[in-house]
Amino acid sequence: MRFARFLAATLTAPLLMTGCTSRSPSPPPPPSPSSSPTLSSSPSADGRPTAADYAWFERNDELTVAFCFIWVESLSPAEVLKRLAARPIGTSGWRNDDYWSDSPGLRDREVVTAVTKVGNWSLIVEDNGTTAIEDDSLKRLSRATRVIANYRNVEGDGRFALVENGTIQVDFDPQDPTDRQGATPDRLLPDMAPAGLDMSESPGLDPADPAYVDVPYTEAAFALTERQTHIPFTPTLLHSATYHLGALPDPLTGNDVIDEVDPPAPS
Repeated sequence: MRFARFLAATLTAPLLMTGCTSRSPSPPPPPSPSSSPTLSSSPSADGRPTAADYAWFERNDELTVAFCFIWVESLSPAEVLKRLAARPIGTSGWRNDDYWSDSPGLRDREVVTAVTKVGNWSLIVEDNGTTAIEDDSLKRLSRATRVIANYRNVEGDGRFALVENGTIQVDFDPQDPTDRQGATPDRLLPDMAPAGLDMSESPGLDPADPAYVDVPYTEAAFALTERQTHIPFTPTLLHSATYHLGALPDPLTGNDVIDEVDPPAPS
């Protein structure tokens, strides 16, 4: 799962100062319930985020083909760019025409990344990106802090990952959240079904299957993320941001230049 382009987006002002959300930050989670989780894609009675709060995403038609959204706690945008070894190339507002792929200062075989401050978190946004599936990058970002990554590629494969201080704690594809990896795979279990994830042992992943359930798994993963960050993720947040841009080697081609060698002349 490697792609030619990726980028990271960053807000320069705290969320409450930018007016980036129509909902108040979600409250800290209550004590973990002991009951079995049930599918929940409608608003919750306790006001905590569910998949229903993220129904806007697929309708928004921005970054819906393939994306990475990565939250990094307690680090500034500059620190995030440094840990990603990105070369700073300036700042920009939201650009959904090319997602910064034509930015000044970008060299051949490079892609754009950006990082921003949202409350106590930095937010990385990537168009068709790979950082969320690069374990080494996530571990570097998480040194002495916490990282939450959401990912989907052009084929619909996804990833949710919680990484702390260099260790992947929870790791799963939102399409099949019962197959979890990581050092503490059940850590977020009390929040998973209430957020809207399908926790049945045999989710109907094939629409032709009579047992198929149309689960908004991407939206549920966003809701699960908000239950950890307590920051709503909204289109206004994306559109009102100022993005700090950095250049990274293209994850498909890298920075190495391949010299063309002429064939030997006929003898």
